[in-house]
Amino acid sequence: MKEPKKPLISIVVITFNSSKYVLETLESAKAQTYQNIELIVTDDCSVDNTLSVCTEWIKKNKNRFTRTEIISVEKNTGIVPNLNRGLNAVKGERIKFIAGDDRLNDNCIERFYEEVYQNSEIEVIFSNVSVNGIDIPEDYLPKFFLLETKEQYLNLLKGNSLPAPAFFIKSTTLKQLNGFDEQFPFLDDYPLFIKILKSGRKLYYVNDFLVYYRDNNDSVSHSKVMNINYVKSLKLFYKEVLLPELTANKMYFYALHYRLEYLLLFFSEHELIKYKKDYFRLLNIFSALIWKAKLGKLQRNFYNKLLLFIS
Repeated sequence: MKEPKKPLISIVVITFNSSKYVLETLESAKAQTYQNIELIVTDDCSVDNTLSVCTEWIKKNKNRFTRTEIISVEKNTGIVPNLNRGLNAVKGERIKFIAGDDRLNDNCIERFYEEVYQNSEIEVIFSNVSVNGIDIPEDYLPKFFLLETKEQYLNLLKGNSLPAPAFFIKSTTLKQLNGFDEQFPFLDDYPLFIKILKSGRKLYYVNDFLVYYRDNNDSVSHSKVMNINYVKSLKLFYKEVLLPELTANKMYFYALHYRLEYLLLFFSEHELIKYKKDYFRLLNIFSALIWKAKLGKLQRNFYNKLLLFIS
């Protein structure tokens, strides 16, 4: 009996001045062992030759894919609107977003499909991420994904350490959640993951290295200067989402930590803190003071209980 055709899956490549590495990203999409794939490239007004490189490559390789599309705009809008343009174009049942300087392992889509095929409840699933080709297991990940949805949510409010380049999501789920939040145009993953968990959807995990993340010297993360666009998005996210949620869930210690970081973001936005080294030095000092105060309170509480016990 002939095996039924597997569902269409979308690979969405997000580009901005990605010409140096984007061919590797595209070749990794082409090399997927899973066959029924549409490839969408959405470019955020690159000023290099990213768009022409992608156009030429797709012209030569479009027969490999069930469907291809290139999206471009005349003005740079930020990563979140760019992601949403890709989302609006997809026709596949599931989506794998990939940055134009990262790449997928050959079995990435196949492996994700195997997991969701075995468990129809999975709407969002993650894998491990190889950083510059180095596979370093993260012990906390299996523990996090074993938690129930509410516990995952509370844990994520403390800080985002999920492997964002590796998530694989059901397209209808992301559309039901109104996509990525354009209120924070330069902050994509953390607001989305909070929104997913708050909606009652559990995050799942496959303990394989399926995505190669390139931590390169050209990236914003390696800039010595604070990125004002990112600072503004993060500051607004803290104000509108994270701090209210921490307070509502009575996580006051973490709320204090993020209020202090919010203050540093305020200073950065107004260019009173210009360099990352200064920002993180101050953040580390604040964090140490908060933890010292917390541990001091725990010690005092323990000492008082001990006195009551022995008296």
